[in-house]
Amino acid sequence: MTKMKRVFINGFSVAADNSVAVCPVIRARDKVYFNDHMKRLSGVAKRIHIDIGDGTLMHAKLVSTRGLWWPEETQVDIHVLSADPLRYIDDLFKLEPQMIIVQAESNGNFLDFAEKAHSRGVAVGVAIKPETPVELIESAITSIDHVLILSGHFSDTSGHANTHLLTKVLRLKQLRSGLEIGWEGGITMDNMATLVAGGVNVLNIVGTIQRSVDPRATYERLEAAAKALPSRHKRL
Repeated sequence: MTKMKRVFINGFSVAADNSVAVCPVIRARDKVYFNDHMKRLSGVAKRIHIDIGDGTLMHAKLVSTRGLWWPEETQVDIHVLSADPLRYIDDLFKLEPQMIIVQAESNGNFLDFAEKAHSRGVAVGVAIKPETPVELIESAITSIDHVLILSGHFSDTSGHANTHLLTKVLRLKQLRSGLEIGWEGGITMDNMATLVAGGVNVLNIVGTIQRSVDPRATYERLEAAAKALPSRHKRL
């Protein structure tokens, strides 16, 4: 594999020093919604997660690669919600995100994608649904920079954090100790410590920050809470 640029591991990954990142998620069905939420997060969040989707993995279509933008110096992860994510890879490379995340359950040659991404200095992430076993991605673990644990399904609006899924985090850390782990679904001030103690490095907050009256205050409150966790909570 071509050696990837070190921007992700040394500059962006929070797994190396056991720190925690708060990452707002934009899941927009149209460009108007996307633009509004990105503007509300501009200058606020250091790292932003963008969902795009063609309707093959969830009932609703989300924004496509066309028209995606973000402020300079923002660390952006793009999650491709598609059964055939590799068809969008060339367009995504042109956008130069810090990371591209694909679903473990999707089709295509993952190792070929990972090699191409790394050769361009783009980190590689894999998202796994609640019912998907870690074993599905074990053989490719050395090519993966980030695993996103989905606590619910895309249509689930209950916001429940299924902490039983932390067993997956333990297994992933055993497979690769420096792996960055993200969590999406049901994150609150009350369960944040439990998730981080379980090995989660990136807290994906869906909608809450940019929908609030004061996005900056909401983001800073969550970030301060994450940083204030005792050091023992920041190690697996």
